[in-house]
Amino acid sequence: MSLRLFSRILQLQPAVRNCSYKSAISLDKLYPQSSLSITKVPPPPPNEPTKFSGYIPIVNTKANVKFNVHEASWLPDAIRDNLKLKFKNHISKDGFITLQSDRTRYQHLNTADALQKLREMLRSCEPVEIKEPTPETAEKLRRRREKAARERLLEKRARASVKSSRGAV
Repeated sequence: MSLRLFSRILQLQPAVRNCSYKSAISLDKLYPQSSLSITKVPPPPPNEPTKFSGYIPIVNTKANVKFNVHEASWLPDAIRDNLKLKFKNHISKDGFITLQSDRTRYQHLNTADALQKLREMLRSCEPVEIKEPTPETAEKLRRRREKAARERLLEKRARASVKSSRGAV
């Protein structure tokens, strides 16, 4: 490329930057009266009973999640049995637990919230493993219980002596 051609391109470059191309099917040409803001809800237009105004109110974004307890073969038997016992009032005759969420204005977020509720229900039904304490831990617990019993006994004797000294006066 010659130096002359390169300098000519550099001179034209600012003019090219200021020009922009707009398609014939761009949104501002298709909808000239619209503000093109999807976050702002427009007020409803005046009501004409014989014509459709084009206004559609915000639709329901509530999410429902149905979970069949009896057919959940992927769920361990211990958790399934605990779920049936713990949430027996939430299970329908068909064996479904229905969870709802309308926390947000977005249906996919409400679905995620309902699934999180189901996860929490399932985790609350996991069996708790009770570990046997080691001999050292058992000895520490025994000493603590003995110390607490001694302190309760001393407090009881102190209260009794205060009562007897008040009665003597």
